[in-house]
Amino acid sequence: MTKGIPINQLPKELQLKIKKQNGTVTRKQSLNKDAIRGYAIAVLNQIKDLSKSDRVRVLNHAHEMNKV
Repeated sequence: MTKGIPINQLPKELQLKIKKQNGTVTRKQSLNKDAIRGYAIAVLNQIKDLSKSDRVRVLNHAHEMNKV
């Protein structure tokens, strides 16, 4: 099996296209504090009926799943 060309040796526009197709494009702008707060409230709203210990377990599990 042959090895491919390292992605950092490709033209920038092709690198971005490949990264976008593979879901590895980084954000151009970081989220501001209000957007982060809004997302956090939306997430907590989904698990509002769980007990505190269950919320902790769910959030810890989500955190582990997020580590790719």
